[in-house]
Amino acid sequence: MAGIWFPYATPHLVTLTTSANKACQPYHPRMPVFIPLNSIRLWLNGDISELTTLLLPDNTLPLKIQAC
Repeated sequence: MAGIWFPYATPHLVTLTTSANKACQPYHPRMPVFIPLNSIRLWLNGDISELTTLLLPDNTLPLKIQAC
C-alpha cells in the first residue's frame, strides 16, 4: 500500500487511495493504492510524471474480499 509519513511532534500517516477497481466498486468507491514490488524504486525515487500510472486503479490485482 502507498502512504505518506509525516514525522512531526505527533507523527501522522496518510494512506493514499484511488478510485475503486472492478472488484471493490460494489463495496466502496475508493480503495488503497497498491504499489507493485517491481515498482518500489520508481515510487521512492522516480520522477513525478512517471508516478501517475501507479496511482490508477489496477483491475489485475488478485484481491480477496471478505466480510469482517
